[in-house]
Amino acid sequence: MKPLPLPPEIETDINEIVDVAVSDVLKRLQIAKHPVIWGGEGLQRFGLQEQFSKLVSLTSLPYTTTLLGKSLISEKELKEHFIGVYDSKFAPESVKKVVEGSDCLLALGTILSDFYGAIVGQSFEKMILAAGGAIRIGHYLYPNIPLDRFMNRLIEVLEQKMYLEQTYTPPFGFDQIRELRAAHWSNTADKRVKMSAASILAESRNQPITWDLFFEQMHHFINQDMVLLVDTSLCLFPSAELPIEQRSHYMAQTAWLSIGFMVGAAVGASMAIPENERVVVLTGDGGFQMIAQAFSTLARYQKPAIMFVFDNQIYGIEQYLVDQSYYQNQQSSPTFFNELARWDYVKLAEAFGGKGLLVKTMQELEQALIAAQEQKDKPILISVRLDSRDLPSEIRATINAAMSGLTEISGNKIAPIGFN
Repeated sequence: MKPLPLPPEIETDINEIVDVAVSDVLKRLQIAKHPVIWGGEGLQRFGLQEQFSKLVSLTSLPYTTTLLGKSLISEKELKEHFIGVYDSKFAPESVKKVVEGSDCLLALGTILSDFYGAIVGQSFEKMILAAGGAIRIGHYLYPNIPLDRFMNRLIEVLEQKMYLEQTYTPPFGFDQIRELRAAHWSNTADKRVKMSAASILAESRNQPITWDLFFEQMHHFINQDMVLLVDTSLCLFPSAELPIEQRSHYMAQTAWLSIGFMVGAAVGASMAIPENERVVVLTGDGGFQMIAQAFSTLARYQKPAIMFVFDNQIYGIEQYLVDQSYYQNQQSSPTFFNELARWDYVKLAEAFGGKGLLVKTMQELEQALIAAQEQKDKPILISVRLDSRDLPSEIRATINAAMSGLTEISGNKIAPIGFN
């Protein structure tokens, strides 16, 4: 349904204020030396992906996305402009350096949740925020501007070259990122073709699986026919670096943090996607235990979803928030309310009518990935056994500053966010 037409005088007012806002935005871009475009989830919700892609192409500016907005456009299509996902302090240092080094951050459709409190404070004057039906340029606010009208008018002006052209220099570190991403896409394509049980180096085959080794392997497993659903878990931040070739083929719970949501969402997504595609779910054991029965619905409708359950017997990020000493001291015990029962996920998957596999080593993981690719008529659950003290490098890198940063953003002594 289309919205009802507005009275002519209101249409005129909106058009005028849109023109003024676009003019001011272009003035900011003209005086900037290192502008960066920051795409958010609002662009997906309002169907503005094409406009975002066009804007990046017209300006040739580097762009990043929020984690919730990951795969807003194909990360391969405009890879020469893509910085990577910016998820605040959990982003790789190379991404943080480029985004935070911008002197004009054009944020489009972004939900500035508590993840982004630090950069809002740091870049308030340098940020242009178009979201929530308004445009903020530094301290100046233009209310009642629909995002689609702003985007369309900005593109129209850029196409007509109704502005003074400016030569920009990308923020420091962007050239290195561009080279790495180009090489990454090339290597990923090669390794996907060659993927077999022999693709893991012999010396690492018997290694226990760690978070970092798991995601290194995922870089060569996820392909353009997979829709990746990432639950609120320790897997959330490392998933930001996985290559997503098709638009809107990545979804995550990063703003409202409802553990277990993506296990249930796998049912709806599996029903909606084309038959040649399949859902891949990454979830913690705590999240899976919240809504495990959704797996039986996938089996009932013979959906070949692939569900990775990270079995470490702990609400990992809750432990990280409450007491980080557990990850640093082998003698430390986890907080009692973060401990989880160990389920037999393989038998549970089979009882629900699907297939189940338990993997503890890299070789077992590789074999399970091959089995998952071949499974076409039922869902497969892969229980990934992990040491409860292991952390993804993205989170371990912040471990000393994590509590102080979250306290500063939330204003609370402890910020009990609903991760698992």
